[in-house]
Amino acid sequence: MKLTWLILCWCYFTLPSSSSANTAEQQLIDMLFKNYNPLVRPNDPDKPVNVTVQLSIESIANVDDKGGSITIAGWVEMDWNDIFFCWDPADYGDVSYVIVPAEKVWRPDVAFNSAYVNNLG
Repeated sequence: MKLTWLILCWCYFTLPSSSSANTAEQQLIDMLFKNYNPLVRPNDPDKPVNVTVQLSIESIANVDDKGGSITIAGWVEMDWNDIFFCWDPADYGDVSYVIVPAEKVWRPDVAFNSAYVNNLG
């Protein structure tokens, strides 16, 4: 019992605390979202936001030859630069990235349409 208590005490006093990292990360998040509005496009109003879209197909679920359709399963990855999320990591405990819920940031409106094109004649 005494050995367990000594190990716990040693760990408490010798292991680095993550509170400073959490504090720096919290300060960074507070700064980033202080006046951030996810409804505002993250770019100069006169310029478009360049969005890279990548579709990764996991599987083909169904092919309907007669109906001319295919059902696939996969996911979409979108990348863009948000000019409002810039900081010097040295100012925030060397925090170089943060993970936030997608609902908190601007996201492009993307619609996927399917079309059937008969190239056989």
